Amino acid sequence: MSKISDYKFPEDLYYSERHIWVKVEKDRMVTLGLTDFASKNVDDIVLIELFLKEGSKIQSNQPFGALDSSKGTNILYSPVSGELIKRNRKVMMDPLVIVKKPYTLGWLIKIMPSFSLNDELAYLMKEGEPEFVKWLKNEIEKYK
Repeated sequence: MSKISDYKFPEDLYYSERHIWVKVEKDRMVTLGLTDFASKNVDDIVLIELFLKEGSKIQSNQPFGALDSSKGTNILYSPVSGELIKRNRKVMMDPLVIVKKPYTLGWLIKIMPSFSLNDELAYLMKEGEPEFVKWLKNEIEKYK
């Protein structure tokens, strides 16, 4: 896991510009969550709503939930298409799990991809790539 500024980013994940991480599991399923950067910059998360039900079809760039905080509501968008297999009920009951453990217990949903996963992952960033570092530095500047 690398650390950029005060934020952690596991090297085995993919990252969207909307601060969602994607982990490809052994069974081809993908797990999605909110990055450490996003969880620390939202302030006082009050509620996580995962409004798509298990079994729902989801398209890339489609909203699957919302995060309410003292700063307002942030819509959560999926960077991959497929069938929503599981929602993390723990984060809906205790949203602070996302802040404490964003890459483990704080995951949001699991999706079984319906299209070529490699094609969709090509649009995402990996930690350490020049485009990722540039993007993150810009995001850090925005939130200063």
